[in-house]
Amino acid sequence: MFIHSPRKHGGMDISAVRSAIDAAILRGAPLYNAGGADACYNLYSKVAKEIVATVKDEPTSELLSAGLRRAQQCRSADDKAWAMRNSFDRCSVCSAMRMGISKGAPMFNAGRQRQCLELYMMVAKDCLRIGSTPPPGLEAALMEAQSCRDDAEAAWVLRDAFDATLSQWMGMPAPSSNDRCRGAAPLKVDVTPITFEALGDPKGGSNVSASGYSRVLLSRGERVAILAGDGRTWVPIGDALLDTGNEARTLIAPRVARMLGVEPLESAPPLQVRGVNGATSMYPRVAFRLRIGDVETGTVIGAIGGDTAVLVGRDVLAPLGDLGYTVRQK
Repeated sequence: MFIHSPRKHGGMDISAVRSAIDAAILRGAPLYNAGGADACYNLYSKVAKEIVATVKDEPTSELLSAGLRRAQQCRSADDKAWAMRNSFDRCSVCSAMRMGISKGAPMFNAGRQRQCLELYMMVAKDCLRIGSTPPPGLEAALMEAQSCRDDAEAAWVLRDAFDATLSQWMGMPAPSSNDRCRGAAPLKVDVTPITFEALGDPKGGSNVSASGYSRVLLSRGERVAILAGDGRTWVPIGDALLDTGNEARTLIAPRVARMLGVEPLESAPPLQVRGVNGATSMYPRVAFRLRIGDVETGTVIGAIGGDTAVLVGRDVLAPLGDLGYTVRQK
């Protein structure tokens, strides 16, 4: 495993940064809750400026500096305080992840994958407890890691999630995918390109020939996974239904979309879906990728709605049928 170098910064180290932030929140939160949003913001901004002036770590300094700039652009003291709190929470999460990697990567490289995994799981749970906005995809990654049979693979699932957060929030480089072996890649099928014109085309296209390829898929119990919002973590979905009678788009339940960190498409109109009782609902559209059995789709334009975790419709199943796949009951 590639090791980030998080500790020697010449001044305040990462553990000291998090301690300073924790202390500021312990003092600032009661001020805010007592109606002192101004006092809370002034305290948070003072501590952030002190950290920026002391720490010699550029990613940490830039994250907090960006938070100070955002807070200064806010009009109300309430918004200013929350802008700083959000930056503090992000900094604490990134600090925890970087410290975890600095300890866990040497364990992994020394053949102690189980110890590395246990440390990463502890770090992930700690990060999910920080603040009101968890890192995108981390909860999904933790679920996937817990379902992995191989400790090394599970450790990489969490490491990928850590690296995605560090890249998104701190601009830090992630290790190359060549650093580990993932095994054979699944067959890829480009089911529906993500273009507005494709929204009206239920079948989309395919870049895989169907010649000589046939497989049976189970309507229930088939292996189905969705790529989380971090763009790296594949999350297995237990309650998925392959519904050949669903002429509408593939649907993801709202609770699953939230867990995955998958966001609705703001630029696309909502999808009108008629239920079995004849009632019509309007669902926000969403872009995502699926794995069904050994098939990996391209970008699918579906919608967020319904109670079933994932209801796979003919927008995905019809192209698979063209490739020689069939769907049957158990």
